[in-house]
Amino acid sequence: MYIMLHFWKDLSKDYSTIVTTKTQIIHSPTDQQHQLYFLDMRCSHYKDILNQAQDKGLFRDPIRFILWEPTPDQLAPYYFRVDSRVYTVVKQNEKYVTQTVYKIGVRSSEILENFVGVYDPKEGFTTFSDVAVFRNRSNLSGLEVNVTYVATNPDTLAHLEDYRYVLTTKTSTQCFYTYDRIDYVDFIPAWTPTFMKFIFRSPPLSYVTNIFTLPFDTHVWYSSFVLCAIIFIVIYLIVSWEWKNRIFRRKVEKTHGALRPDILEVAVMEMGAITQQGSDTEPRSSAGRVAYFIALISLMFLYTSYSANIVALLQSTTENIRTIEDLLNSRISLGALDVVYNRYYFEHAQDPIRKAIYQQKIAPKGQKAKFISLEEGMSRVRDEFFGFHSELSVAYKIVADTFKENEKCALKEVAYVNMLDPHMVIRKRSAYKELVKIGSQRILESGLQRREEHKIYMKKPVCHSKGSNFGSAGIIDCYAAFLIFGIGLGISIIIFCFELLYRKYKTKN
Repeated sequence: MYIMLHFWKDLSKDYSTIVTTKTQIIHSPTDQQHQLYFLDMRCSHYKDILNQAQDKGLFRDPIRFILWEPTPDQLAPYYFRVDSRVYTVVKQNEKYVTQTVYKIGVRSSEILENFVGVYDPKEGFTTFSDVAVFRNRSNLSGLEVNVTYVATNPDTLAHLEDYRYVLTTKTSTQCFYTYDRIDYVDFIPAWTPTFMKFIFRSPPLSYVTNIFTLPFDTHVWYSSFVLCAIIFIVIYLIVSWEWKNRIFRRKVEKTHGALRPDILEVAVMEMGAITQQGSDTEPRSSAGRVAYFIALISLMFLYTSYSANIVALLQSTTENIRTIEDLLNSRISLGALDVVYNRYYFEHAQDPIRKAIYQQKIAPKGQKAKFISLEEGMSRVRDEFFGFHSELSVAYKIVADTFKENEKCALKEVAYVNMLDPHMVIRKRSAYKELVKIGSQRILESGLQRREEHKIYMKKPVCHSKGSNFGSAGIIDCYAAFLIFGIGLGISIIIFCFELLYRKYKTKN
């Protein structure tokens, strides 16, 4: 009794202490880390207190219990969880032995103990052991733990034991972090590098812009236009001066190929020089020939620079598709791997851009949703301008096996889902949460997890010949050229029709 009174006195110095003989347990759901229950097991109503504590789930971390003079038979009916902090104090040979007690499972009958210390009323603690609950109780003695597999591919069941260590017989599927799961499970940060993104080949630059305007920047274009205007004015003035000279006029008037002082003729001559096609007319005077020669030299350098840049741009790919908004506004078709979590994230998208991607490109109204197999999706990525939303590791396995080197170099990624990596999950308020958490951290810190990731997860194939890629020019690459040709052809036909009408009108009159 003296020891108990001394204990209460020490507690009362720094803590709020309530002494009661009632059988109604006093519990506050707040500040649980500061709650300590002291129970004299010699009391006749100890069962009422322990039954209430078990019903309320108080035998768990961080709530503490000190049980004074318990017997094994008194403790046997109760489930002291692995994470509980239940201490027993038993008098032995005028000394008090303190231990912690727990059971490894709810169906376990064996009570396990961790030695804490021995207290001598005269000398104090003669023996003391530093107890770390989750270090001293890491051995669960072969306890069977239920795990869950999610087989999104039926072939998975045939490979559950591939690459496993000989002492490990079971594993489980990790889960993506979603808000609706928080009320049911706790997420443990033992993540795996499972990323889902859109994979696509970068389209040619001509797919998103008119490459015929890109060889020169704005200042060079302006300078080129000014140069052409100066050439036109100088040659037109020289030709006009030539034809005003009577002697020169009589000499070249009947000569074929003499450039006349006509705006259209000078313009056609200059257009031939710009395109390096030449002209059947040219100035005949020395001044005119010098001006024409200088014009040919100047425009030749512009033509060469322009042509060289066009060749490079035809082999270039665009780097402008970096976000899901860019993907939405591009002409790239989209699809997704046909698995449960892909459908969930697309169908439950609330962000306007993500919702638009699903409604406009994945599942347009009146059309079948583009949830397809992995093989079909990656085949379309290789052969078309197609974006495929898939887990990266399995997609890159197909890339490594079937894509050519130049096709690997053009691959790009855009993230659609803003999510954390898949986490290990455990039942809410499980007794084993901290044990699993600490164990998984040890696996991560020791490098074992990284080793397994390198064996199982396929990384993006490295591009070794990016500069040697070659691709043929297509219709889209030449779209602007065909457009200019079509516009010119249309204008010429319209002018020709007006000329015919004008001729008929003149004939009638």
